[in-house]
Amino acid sequence: TNLRFVVLVCSGPGPLEISWVGSVMRLTIFAIAAALEEHQAHSMHVMVDHQANVAHVGRDQPEVHEHNHVSQEDAGDHSEAPRPLAAAQVKQVPCEAGETGVEPADGSYLHCRPWTCPAGHRVHGLHMRQRREVHALSDEEWQRYADAINKFYQRPAPQYLANSTTLWGINGEPGATAYVHLHQTTHHGHMHFNFLPFHRRLVLEVETHLQHLSGSCELTIPYWNWAAEKHQFGKSEVWSEDRFGHLKAGCVDNGVANGWKYEKCLNRGDTQLWTPHLYGKVLPDWKSLQKKLKQQKMYEDVRPTFEYWHNSMHCAVHGDMCTLKAPRDPIFYVHHAFIDRAWAMWQDMHPGDEARGCAGCTGLEAFGGVDPKEYVGWTDPDLGCIKMPVSDPQTCLSFEAEPQSVLDLQKEGERQTAEARQQRIAAQHGIRSSRTDDDPTDPSHFCFCTR
Repeated sequence: TNLRFVVLVCSGPGPLEISWVGSVMRLTIFAIAAALEEHQAHSMHVMVDHQANVAHVGRDQPEVHEHNHVSQEDAGDHSEAPRPLAAAQVKQVPCEAGETGVEPADGSYLHCRPWTCPAGHRVHGLHMRQRREVHALSDEEWQRYADAINKFYQRPAPQYLANSTTLWGINGEPGATAYVHLHQTTHHGHMHFNFLPFHRRLVLEVETHLQHLSGSCELTIPYWNWAAEKHQFGKSEVWSEDRFGHLKAGCVDNGVANGWKYEKCLNRGDTQLWTPHLYGKVLPDWKSLQKKLKQQKMYEDVRPTFEYWHNSMHCAVHGDMCTLKAPRDPIFYVHHAFIDRAWAMWQDMHPGDEARGCAGCTGLEAFGGVDPKEYVGWTDPDLGCIKMPVSDPQTCLSFEAEPQSVLDLQKEGERQTAEARQQRIAAQHGIRSSRTDDDPTDPSHFCFCTR
C-alpha cells in the first residue's frame, strides 16, 4: 500500500495574527512530512529493485526512421484521430525523389514528423518542439493557444488517448477531464522517483493533443517562469483577464478558463493566500533556483527539491490547484512546462550518466508500463534538444530562453521587497509605515498547504 501524505496548515477565514514561532512550527510540520515522504520513497526503491524487469535503453539513436503511415482518412475537423501506430505497423509509402513534407497533426506514431525522399520512399525525421516563456507570446500566438486549450476543455477526447493509457476509459468525456482522471488515479506519479518523467510524458501527450485539436504542428505549451515573478506572484500578467484569469477566491469568471466547470466551477484562492511572507520562503526566485540546481548532482537528491517547489506553487494558487484535480486549471500545464524546463536545465548542468538516469524509477503504469527512462530522454548536443522516447525517438524537445523582460521582473521584485523590508523595520521603530495589505511581507494572513 502506498503511503500518501497530505499537509494542510491553514488559517481560518479571517485575519490571523501569527508570531515568528508560529511560522517556524508550520515549516517544521512541512519538513517532517517531507522527510517521511523521502523515507517512504527510498523504502519503495529498495522493494522495487528486486521486482523491476525493465529493459535497458541505449543512448545512441538514429536521427531518422524509415517508417510511414498506414493509409488513414483525414480527421477533417480534428475531433478524432487514428489509433497510434507502433513502428512495426507502419508501412513504407512511395514518393518521388527529392520530395519533402510533414505528416499531419493526428496523434499517430508519425504525428507531425518531417519526411524526405532519398530512395523512393519516405524517411522520417524528428518532430522538433520548442516551448517558449508565456510572456514571450504575442497576442496572436496566445489566442491560438487559448483556442486550442478551450477545445481541449470542450471536445470529447480522441480514442487514441484511451489506447495510450491504461487507467481510465474515455466514455465521451472532454480531453481536459480525461487528464484530470489520469492525474488523480495514477500511482507513483507523486512523492516518488517517477515524478519528473511521469509529468514530462503527461505534458508531452497533452501538447500532442492540443496540436491535433488546432491542426498545427508548431503549437506548443508555453512555460511560466513563476520563479522570476516570485516577489510579485499574485500580480503577474498571467492572472489578467486576457490570459489565465484572475487569482481570487471563488469561481474563475474571466480569462481562458472563464466559466469552466467539472463537478463544480474551476476555483482558485484569493490574494490573501499568496501574499504572506511564508511563500517568500518556500518559493525560490530564479537566481536561487538555478543555484540549487547546480549544487544537487544526483537525481535522487534533486527530485525531492523539484517536488517541494512544485507543491508549493500549486498551493500558492490554492483552490483546485492544491488538489490532485489540479489539471482542471489550465495554469497547471504552464506550471509543469516550467518544471520540465528546469529539469532540462539541470540535465544540461550535469551531463554525466548518474544525473541522466532515473534512480528508483519504475514503469509508468499510467502509460502502459513504459520505462520512465524513455522520457528522461537523451540530449542531442548537435540539435540542442531532448530526444524522446529514447529507444525510438519521435520528437525532440527544447526550450527558448526567457526574454529579458521576464528577467527584469525578478529585479523589480527584489527592489520592491527591499523597500517593503525597510518599511517594516521603520514600523518596528515606531515610524509610520505606508505598508498595505497587499505587501508580500505582511504576516497578517497565513496559509500553507501542499499535497
